Amino acid sequence: MPSGKASSHLRQGELAADQLQKAQGQQFVHQQTYEIIHSPLPDPEMLERYKNTDPSFPERIMRMAEAHSEADIITKNRISLSGLVIPILGKR
Repeated sequence: MPSGKASSHLRQGELAADQLQKAQGQQFVHQQTYEIIHSPLPDPEMLERYKNTDPSFPERIMRMAEAHSEADIITKNRISLSGLVIPILGKR
């Protein structure tokens, strides 16, 4: 997020552009699009863009997703095991 000073400067620029367009009888529409992904891996097009930024990024992302998956499996196994052990220990 821009600092307060840069944000103030940007706002002044936006106002100036808006005033200019009104003076010229024009209107404009500002549109933003957001994409929310619920996956450890980005889609292939996004991976390609990461690759264009740095060729090592796709491999690093894959390793990170694999490590996350392994950690998730270990955690789930520990939770399942604790569900079996706690009732047994509680009977002593």
